[in-house]
Amino acid sequence: TPSTSSLLRRRVGTDRDRAVKRANALLGNDHRWLRVLDSLGSEGGSQPSPIPIPRPLWLGSNDRSKAHVLVMECIGPSLNQLLLFCGNSFSLHTTAMLAIRCMELLEALHDQNVRHGNVTPSHILVRDGTLHLINFAHAAQVNPKIPVPGSAFPKMGRQPSQGPRTVGRTPLHLEATSDRLIFASINATMGHDLSRRDDLESLGYMLWYLRHGGLPWIGQTLTARQLAEEKKRFCQDTSNTPPIHFHHFLKQARALRREERPDYGSMKGLFGRLMSEKGLDSAAYDWAAEIVT
Repeated sequence: TPSTSSLLRRRVGTDRDRAVKRANALLGNDHRWLRVLDSLGSEGGSQPSPIPIPRPLWLGSNDRSKAHVLVMECIGPSLNQLLLFCGNSFSLHTTAMLAIRCMELLEALHDQNVRHGNVTPSHILVRDGTLHLINFAHAAQVNPKIPVPGSAFPKMGRQPSQGPRTVGRTPLHLEATSDRLIFASINATMGHDLSRRDDLESLGYMLWYLRHGGLPWIGQTLTARQLAEEKKRFCQDTSNTPPIHFHHFLKQARALRREERPDYGSMKGLFGRLMSEKGLDSAAYDWAAEIVT
């Protein structure tokens, strides 16, 4: 994003790569949540965190530029990078498998009383076939009154509970790099408070993007209200594009009340049935035959 840049560095004297991220003040929230989620694993790392994430290694400031810098474990390519590698669209088989795996990832996160707030293909990385979640700059507790289970940092203080501050009359050009706006839920687009349902709605847009290589509003210049209306129409229009499972997923996510716990089993089952109906087995992802992740 314009306010964030990521670099890859190799630590001197080792064969280990590190991801180095430079960004604005939200980087502190990203680092804090990485520490919280990493602390859910056993001490010493014998049992990892229940949410696959990169391990946070260091947070500080560059003496010369005064930029905030976060160093973390390097995982692998993002879904966005793999999408480009595969010709800008995934097969139905790979998209359905990713839907189930992403649901498992978000369910594990939500079960720790945390919602992500910025689900995009750039924020899901792949290593050895396992999905990892990154960029917790906009994460927050689902219920601020309940501490994160097992966390050494239960009091999170003020958190970014709302979506992007985009509401207004200023038109915004939606490029493919404007990840957060493109995949934001309608609530997030309008700057409303977010919850678990918004992560799932963003996932619905992301899955469509991965399958078809785009979304109707990419490349348009729209105000936030116009973008929200586009997304509402899209949620209805998907009923006319088979397979219907994508429409049912978005419809189920949009129908959730703010505090309601999603029925993850039912939503994963949509794509399990899709694979069964289409005779799709659990073979490798589209990219597996070409690269090692």
